Amino acid sequence: MRQKKYLRPVLILLIIFTSCSPVKNLKAPVVQFSPIKSTPLDNYNMEFARYCQADFNKNYETNAVTSNFFSEYKRAVELATLREDKLLRSDYELQIPDNQIPVFSDHFERILNDPLAKAEDKVKARKMLRLITPLDYKKTFTIAQSSDASRAIVESAGGFHFLLINEAHYSSQNRAFTSRLLKPLWDKGYRYLALEALEHADTTLLTRRYPLIKTGYYLRDPVFGNMVREAIQLGYKLIPYETKSSGQNSTLRDRDQALNIYNNTLKADPHGKVVIHAGYSHIAEEGSDSYTPMGAQLKVMAGQDILTIDQITMMERSDPLKLHPYFKYVTDSMKPKAEVVFKYNEDILVDPIKMTSIDMQVYHPLTSYIKGRPDWLLKTGAKLYDLPDEYRQYRGYLLQAFKYGEAESAVPVDQIIIDAEKALVLKPGNYVLKLTDRKGALAGTASLQINDQ
Repeated sequence: MRQKKYLRPVLILLIIFTSCSPVKNLKAPVVQFSPIKSTPLDNYNMEFARYCQADFNKNYETNAVTSNFFSEYKRAVELATLREDKLLRSDYELQIPDNQIPVFSDHFERILNDPLAKAEDKVKARKMLRLITPLDYKKTFTIAQSSDASRAIVESAGGFHFLLINEAHYSSQNRAFTSRLLKPLWDKGYRYLALEALEHADTTLLTRRYPLIKTGYYLRDPVFGNMVREAIQLGYKLIPYETKSSGQNSTLRDRDQALNIYNNTLKADPHGKVVIHAGYSHIAEEGSDSYTPMGAQLKVMAGQDILTIDQITMMERSDPLKLHPYFKYVTDSMKPKAEVVFKYNEDILVDPIKMTSIDMQVYHPLTSYIKGRPDWLLKTGAKLYDLPDEYRQYRGYLLQAFKYGEAESAVPVDQIIIDAEKALVLKPGNYVLKLTDRKGALAGTASLQINDQ
């Protein structure tokens, strides 16, 4: 009896002691910036030097693209907006006097009801009817059902062999969205990623498994570089498809693009599906008398329908008068926090200008900035990491983060121009940091270790 009496307290003490013991193999989170080591080297990054001296009152498109490279996304949007001359209504609704609308409507309705009318004439008539009929935004978007854009795209993608999605060349936001589609599309049988931005000359990309500066001009954007890294890690075969010929007109250029895609994917492999990430209107399924886009030509070559996704129309501009009226209504009234598409009368809602040339339109939410970085960057699984005070002393310098072990000429994983608030956006790993002054000279190097559980 006495042994049993003393056994219980001993057991209780043992349990308490065991529960308070540290768990083996549990690593504490580590975020370790090393001190900056002075490593002066002139003419290290002259592209940054040219950017620091740029005249932002001209060459809006070029400066927008370069601003985006250096993670100055807000400036990129402002410059891209200045490049555009489109105003709110005139591009999306025909300005026809009210008393003339019935005349035009009757004309196009007769074409639609004519059994002898050509199919392409009926398509154009349907488009014109949408253009001359003012949209009741409140009614339309009250009836329309919004859906998560990623989910809607992936659900539709299963029924197609080719998925085409576009980008504005100044927009890391577009590239970040396409990146998030890669894994679910892989699960749907997509095996090729065709990129307009890839250079044909980089023949060792897949074995090297990361992009170099020479891999493609637009791939200097770290977000685009990370998209390539993600695709290779998943197992995608990357296809460069830009024409190798110079001086061609737009239709011939797009013909070469379509032919390069077709020959390197469907013709060689009838089973592996293809994601095509292209600039602007190259993805369109319908052109004009003077231009037939790559999407329309690929559709004919493949002998099958394609899935086309526009993500550049319904996105922010710095001038409200240059916003698409659909997008302005949605952001003002509905304030979406994530990318959405709208379904209206059983069809995906597409604006009249694009209704016959693309299948889906993605509405991007307005960008919020956290520690100077756009919130959509954090949707890729990366996190914000504040700079030490020592680093803040280099205000106006370019800070680049490179994956440890990658070549000197690799595309950085992230880069920022240091100011009072900007943080790096990275995933766990080991990084080499390089600091460049505004004359393009390498000023210092450091290392960063992130083991963030």
